[in-house]
Amino acid sequence: MLALLLIASSSALAQKPSKVPARRDSMAVCQPNGTSVYVVLLGDEHKRLYTTTDGFVVKKNKKGYFCYAKQSCNGIIKPSHRIICNIGQRSKQDNRYLKRMKKNPNLYIGNILK
Repeated sequence: MLALLLIASSSALAQKPSKVPARRDSMAVCQPNGTSVYVVLLGDEHKRLYTTTDGFVVKKNKKGYFCYAKQSCNGIIKPSHRIICNIGQRSKQDNRYLKRMKKNPNLYIGNILK
């Protein structure tokens, strides 16, 4: 009986874990200045990224703020200079900036770990 239990447990440990998708619920995160913004986590345990609730890809900058993300010509995703706001709190300048941004997170997910 002990041998059977050891065989069963060793075969279970040898299997690779399957990819687990990230939750797609929006969640509130706190920016370093104390404001709260809502983001959505996409991907799995290996590749993941955050978006705004309306689909703009975001990334933290060196100061810890979530900013709208840009993809460089070599595919690396970098935070922009513009800190994210919730939809109802965006300024006219934010909305003008976002009109020029890509909104499809699927374009970014392959490059997120670079």
